[in-house]
Amino acid sequence: MTTACRTFLFGIAVALLFIAPSAFADTASMTLTGAGSNVMGGVYIGPYTGTINGVSTSVICDDFAAESYIPEAWTANVSTFAGGLTYVKFAGGTETQNYEEAAYLALELLAAPVNSKQAGQIQYALWDLFTPGALNGLSSTDAAAAQNDLTNAANNYSSYFSLAPGQLAEFTFYTPNTNDAITCGNGPCASTPPQEFIVVNTPEPTTILMLGLGLAGLLFMGSRQRLSVSA
Repeated sequence: MTTACRTFLFGIAVALLFIAPSAFADTASMTLTGAGSNVMGGVYIGPYTGTINGVSTSVICDDFAAESYIPEAWTANVSTFAGGLTYVKFAGGTETQNYEEAAYLALELLAAPVNSKQAGQIQYALWDLFTPGALNGLSSTDAAAAQNDLTNAANNYSSYFSLAPGQLAEFTFYTPNTNDAITCGNGPCASTPPQEFIVVNTPEPTTILMLGLGLAGLLFMGSRQRLSVSA
């Protein structure tokens, strides 16, 4: 590859670092499409399913006090740890710690057997982070197990988030935008804004762009080498 080509590709990479964060909207279109069949304390347990900008995705609810219905649709503000949790619902002095514990519990929930008491206990532990008292509707056994999950998250979340970035899952938080209308489709509709949801392992748009740029560069170099060999 010539020096001019290398300089050109480097220039594109630098430009993307500056424009990529602003090139993508901080909102997403969400529709709740399924709640599974696992129930504890009279409430459906996650992960649920939904579509985000038309793509089917597993979503985990962190909001016990609000309600969402199928096939309710709304606009959500998008937050990440890298972006400073700009739009999350439960802002406060311990905001980052609580959301890191919630992310840790979301990973535990995804690893739990489907339709199990363990999944329900982890879900309630996650809910109790932001809605203290969420455990009150559980049996004493389930409440004690959920409290143990909360303690486990508090003791271990910091060790998890100290891992190298390449070893961390990626977490995105979708918080209802209260300025936009809620669409109820053919089903019921909540009288208040829908729940806040967590999505795990969602690649960031900047990562995809940079990966695509790297692949394009490799393909370009390979084609140049083939031309040199055949010339």
